[in-house]
Amino acid sequence: MRYRYMALLASSSVLISSAALAQETNVAQEAAPTSVADIMVTARKRTERLQDVPISVNVTSGEDLASADVRNLEALSGAVPNLHIQATPGNNAIYIRGIGSSPGNLAFEQSVGLFVDGTYAGRGRQFAAPFLDVASVEVLRGAQGALFGKNTAAGAINITSNGPRSTREFATTVTGTIDGDNGFEVSQILSGPITDKFLARAALKYSDNEGWLENTTTGDGNPGREDMIGRIVLDYLASDTLTFRLKLEGASQDLTGQPMSSVGPGSSKGFTRQVSPNVPDFDNTDSFNGVLTINKDFANGITLTSITGYSSFEYDKRIDSDFTAADLLRSTFQEEFSQISQEVRLTSSNDGPLTWIVGAYAHTNDMAMYQASSISMGPLNGTSRRWFDQENNSFSLYGQGTYTFNDQWRVTAGLRQTWEDKSAEQTRATNGVLPPTWVNTPLSGQRDESQMDPSVQVQYTHSRDVMFYASYAKG
Repeated sequence: MRYRYMALLASSSVLISSAALAQETNVAQEAAPTSVADIMVTARKRTERLQDVPISVNVTSGEDLASADVRNLEALSGAVPNLHIQATPGNNAIYIRGIGSSPGNLAFEQSVGLFVDGTYAGRGRQFAAPFLDVASVEVLRGAQGALFGKNTAAGAINITSNGPRSTREFATTVTGTIDGDNGFEVSQILSGPITDKFLARAALKYSDNEGWLENTTTGDGNPGREDMIGRIVLDYLASDTLTFRLKLEGASQDLTGQPMSSVGPGSSKGFTRQVSPNVPDFDNTDSFNGVLTINKDFANGITLTSITGYSSFEYDKRIDSDFTAADLLRSTFQEEFSQISQEVRLTSSNDGPLTWIVGAYAHTNDMAMYQASSISMGPLNGTSRRWFDQENNSFSLYGQGTYTFNDQWRVTAGLRQTWEDKSAEQTRATNGVLPPTWVNTPLSGQRDESQMDPSVQVQYTHSRDVMFYASYAKG
């Protein structure tokens, strides 16, 4: 599905202050909007003032996320206007301005792209803890295909983790939860220089929560959740013009029970659920991510950036699908996924009337999925099993330039050409007496596609705090 997006917008620091800081207060209640014009973002893959960027961007700092207790993508929905994120058995369903992709087909990537430290995540489980020790979260509304790729027709979420600092840092945070979701969370931050050229930062988190739904069958709280997450970021400052950053992250998440309950006709919703005692109800994910970022500055102000990423996960999930104490329906989901990506780009300096960025991006990923559904209801008694394997290869070239005519007018134009192919095979096996829709049909196919995504923005700057722009983009 393709979208074209056009906007005619006015941007001012006073209006952006409430959005950028993700506060629910209105403009009249803002205390100090004068500093908002100096918020820096990387929405166009270079560091710029938010007020100078002709994109609808919402910026939330890591401190604001922590103070609002935003720990995951679902919780981000309450902090960012026009953003809705819903957890599902497969991918998260992400919508911006009401536009997004249904999570029903797990072979499809979302129309809202997720990027963590420069690495694209088309699967919701690739990053278990994107908000652990985070520096900022940028939500870009509208098609972002020219700079971020074809799977950003509705927008993009750009997350940046904290890196090492020149001063030593040691911080321990302990959080307890009572009355509905009993549990605790412990996080530890260690950061600082090891030598003059070598810096390191470690972020660790362990949490254990019982869950806010009472499972009347087992007596437990659902969904019980135990997380163990570790991340290390290493910086090597080879010279004044050459730097290396390596990020390694591993996570294990174990959930017991589901955040779902059934309500009978005429009954009121309660905080209880029932399951079959013979059907374990769990969702366990193990993930690993690694990113190597290299920056080389040249004398003419041009910067060469290389981002090499690896991402993998495997999960095992079982659901008592009838949500009652009877053993009527059960579902099993299992998946293994791995992805390797490479991006290389050249970025001009911010000086002069013409600034530009050109680059190339490629990734390859493989997924192997197993799903099973069992039914025991009246005359129906059997199991349907499905094995799904998919390989995806994508390559793109992109470029964007901004020309400043004078202090008031500037024009930006971008273009991205993408080539992508997917091949997949699905086999099914059934036994017993099943509903007619649970057919035993094998499927296989391949699709090759090329896509060109342009974008154009015209800006008029009235003053330091007021800017108007018109934007056209396709994704």
